[in-house]
Amino acid sequence: MARYDLGLSWDEFSDLTPSMFVALCKRRNVRLKHEKFANAQTAAAVYNVATRSAEPLTAYDFVRDPKEAEAHEQRQTLKRQIKDAVIRMPQDTDRAKFMRLRGNIIKQLEAIGRTDAAELWAECWPSLVPEGDICQ
Repeated sequence: MARYDLGLSWDEFSDLTPSMFVALCKRRNVRLKHEKFANAQTAAAVYNVATRSAEPLTAYDFVRDPKEAEAHEQRQTLKRQIKDAVIRMPQDTDRAKFMRLRGNIIKQLEAIGRTDAAELWAECWPSLVPEGDICQ
C-alpha cells in the first residue's frame, strides 16, 4: 500500500511513524472521495443532458452510500405520499381540514418511527404549516 497507493519509496516509508502513515492513508481517502465526486459531477451532467427525467440527478446520487440512498429514496416516497394526500382533497377544502389532515399524517408517520414527520410535511407544503411551528 505504501508503495503503490501512496507512492512512497522504502526509505520514505521507513522514516514514517505509525501515526504519520495513518495520516497519509486518511489523506489518500480524502483525495479518492474528491476524485469520485468530480467523476460523479461529470456523470450527472451527462445523464441529465441525455435524459429528460422529471427529477435531475446530482453528483451525490452517484457517490451516496447504499444506506444513505435507501434512506433518501424512502424520504422521497413519503414526500410523494404526503403531496398526493393533499392533492386528493377537493379544491374548496378549508384550511382547518388541511390542518387536521396534517395532524393525522404526522401521527401516522410518528407511529411508524419517523421523527422528522413535521419536517417532511413542511418541505412538501410550507404554506400549510401552523404559525409559530419550528419547522416553518
